[in-house]
Amino acid sequence: MSLFTTIKTALGLIPPLAPKHPEPFQLSANARKRIDQFAPGRALHVATVPAAGGYTVRAWEGSDGMLEEGVAPVVISEEDHERLAGTTLDWDGERWTTRARLAIQATETPNPNGRKYETDRYLALGRPQGFSKGDETAPPLAQRILGIEGIQNVLVYAHTLTVERETEASWAATDREVEAQLREYFLLCGQALPDPGTAEPGTDLEGDVLRVLQEHALPYIRSHGGNLELVDIREGVVRLHLEGACGSCPASQITLKVGVERALLEALPGRVVRVEAV
Repeated sequence: MSLFTTIKTALGLIPPLAPKHPEPFQLSANARKRIDQFAPGRALHVATVPAAGGYTVRAWEGSDGMLEEGVAPVVISEEDHERLAGTTLDWDGERWTTRARLAIQATETPNPNGRKYETDRYLALGRPQGFSKGDETAPPLAQRILGIEGIQNVLVYAHTLTVERETEASWAATDREVEAQLREYFLLCGQALPDPGTAEPGTDLEGDVLRVLQEHALPYIRSHGGNLELVDIREGVVRLHLEGACGSCPASQITLKVGVERALLEALPGRVVRVEAV
């Protein structure tokens, strides 16, 4: 992910990536050529082996007396075939290797210390999920990103992740490391974070506030790498937790007051008196 690509993306010269579910496990042209050279009765065996944070791929050539004539000599279980979705097996002339099929684009956010990365693969299902450095409950994907030097927080949503950095951290170095960590995650058969579900609103007012946020605020905020979580409502005061690029954005209070609070006051007059960030 070059600086030139990042700049073109920020200027809108490169269209946003469309998320999709990973394509089935594939063989490269070199892999197929190698397999075509097998002697009769020989097959390529492919399996996954548990490793720290995921699975590694083991591929070896061996005999298989169960092969039928005309059947491609590749032996892999249905479970491993599904687990390896989104990866390609290649032959480099000496050994079998795998690579993850993944496109990544870096995008600026209104927060100078926030950056959003779009991918063409889903990273999380359901509502946005935020994690901070030192969070022992963070899943492997979040732990990888939080392990990058200078990264303090990460927000994962659909096919994007947004990071907040320390002021002195380099975006060029961060871009390279984020891409490397995402590729390694999927090479280890990493999956999109499961849907954590959404808690049911405790009151009618909470339900109405969540509806207004979803309709008038969250689409815009999430498009810029941020998110709002409803903490509670006390005597008409709506308390929200800002995540992602919103967390330390200089313009977050303007967004909160001019955008979010105004929308709630107009939609729910007399029931909401103001909005606070916590």
